[in-house]
Formats: sequence, C-alpha cells, structure tokens
Amino acid sequence: MPAYWRTVPKACVSLIVRVSNNGRYAKVTPRISTARACLPYQGNGYHLFKRVTASRWRKIFVGSDLPPCTLRVPPDLIRCVNAP
Repeated sequence: MPAYWRTVPKACVSLIVRVSNNGRYAKVTPRISTARACLPYQGNGYHLFKRVTASRWRKIFVGSDLPPCTLRVPPDLIRCVNAP
C-alpha cells in the first residue's frame, strides 16, 4: 500500500482484500472508521494489484471509477470499462 497509509492511525482503517479466482489479481479497498478522529482520512476508491512473482505484487490501478479493460482484470474481481 502507499506510504501515506502508514500515517493513518491503525484504529481508523481496515483493509478489505479480494483476490481473483485465478490468484493473479487483487482488489484492496480501505475502510475508514466514522469515528471523529478518523474523519480527516476519509476518502473513497480502491487499489488493484497484479501478482508479479509468488511473493510480489505490482499496483496497476488506483481510483474510484471502473478500471480500463486494457488492464485485463478478471471480471470475477471487478468489471471494466472500454475507452471511447
């Protein structure tokens, strides 16, 4: 995850991780607590990762919109959108 997530208090964030059926892609969605102290860290969006090796992942997308289909993320993980 990005370095700025290390500044978020641990009590404020939990990560929802979903892995594709083929195990090559993952979607990580941060969930921020609604506690008053956590409000400065609120946001929306998610991160997509592609497995590079057995122990390494590469970030391929960050956003709140659907990713482009050119990333070839399996549909069991998330839908995609074709560029116009």
